[in-house]
Amino acid sequence: MKFKELLEMDPRLVNDEKYSCALKYAEQLWLQASSPTDPPKLLSILRKILDGCSRQRLMYPKILLRRKADLQRGEWKPGMHAAGLWGLPFDWYQKAAADSARIHREREEERIKLATGEKS
Repeated sequence: MKFKELLEMDPRLVNDEKYSCALKYAEQLWLQASSPTDPPKLLSILRKILDGCSRQRLMYPKILLRRKADLQRGEWKPGMHAAGLWGLPFDWYQKAAADSARIHREREEERIKLATGEKS
């Protein structure tokens, strides 16, 4: 897994040339630290990356700072969105909507049967 994938960076937002040096630096530090994925170790390496970028005056994408803050608050961890929001699969909403529509149709059919005097 690559550093950008781990942090779930949107390529459209980070592929700007102005971030290339910072992202190369970040990837290098992350690899040197044995590519940590568990939140405490990842938080530690993100701190080092951000400190190093600041010292070297490298412009870094805001997602690095965001992921650091999210990790500190416990609001994000690697793989969270790959599994879907709150650990639910991505299509949970579509499945729930389909189930709701099916239940609504069944109730409507039952109501019509009762209104017309048909037996089930």
